[in-house]
Amino acid sequence: MPRYFIEISYDGTLFHGWQRQKKSISVQQVIEEALSMIFRNDVQIVGCGRTDTGVHASSYTFHVDLPTFDDNKLFRANSIVPKSISFLRWNEVHSEAHARFDAIKRGYIYYAHSHKSPFLRQFSSRIIELKPLTVQQLNETAMLLLNYDEFATFCKAHGDNKTMKCKLTRCEWSYNEETQQYILNVESDRFLRGMIRLIVGTCVQVARGDVSISQVKEALDKQVRLEKSLSAPAQGLFLNKVEYEYIESI
Repeated sequence: MPRYFIEISYDGTLFHGWQRQKKSISVQQVIEEALSMIFRNDVQIVGCGRTDTGVHASSYTFHVDLPTFDDNKLFRANSIVPKSISFLRWNEVHSEAHARFDAIKRGYIYYAHSHKSPFLRQFSSRIIELKPLTVQQLNETAMLLLNYDEFATFCKAHGDNKTMKCKLTRCEWSYNEETQQYILNVESDRFLRGMIRLIVGTCVQVARGDVSISQVKEALDKQVRLEKSLSAPAQGLFLNKVEYEYIESI
């Protein structure tokens, strides 16, 4: 049976993450139910990774084995799933292709702001402590992380990661004058559970003087959690890039 990579985007506000849950609605469940309805058979899919409750994706890839898939099926899927999920494009791939294990790079963006705005509250995190900070202050910590390839310091407790190694290739803050948002771009071959939200929190803590950069360096050198760790809110986080060697710009 042919295997397909399908790219979607979703607003994670009302979902309990990507992965199926026993008692809560997930993005995976909604998509599997929609495809099962179209093909009148039980359809199971494999995602490129997990996203936590409330986290969004502007580009997320999953693989699925189906008798056929085309633009008409894409249209039908979009007509079934809620407005919070959008099917974007599809590619037929080789039978052993794997959406999770074959990904060579993933990218996340975190959006944060300090002013009250009714238009940003769902897709950007209001972090009051950002107000007096500069991008240079936030980047002091972000740039430090590029010197390391293990990140137990930024792994959520009780994670099931077999290794803490990540090949971080980008970790950079910028500021959008028009929207008054602080934006963190992070790219790596893989990420640990809760890693980016902990990175955001630590950047803010260092910039406002609650944690020193030397304390962060010491924690990374010893691969231990900081005594005062801060996990930023979920709604500012977007998965925005998943790259594969055999697929162009998916």
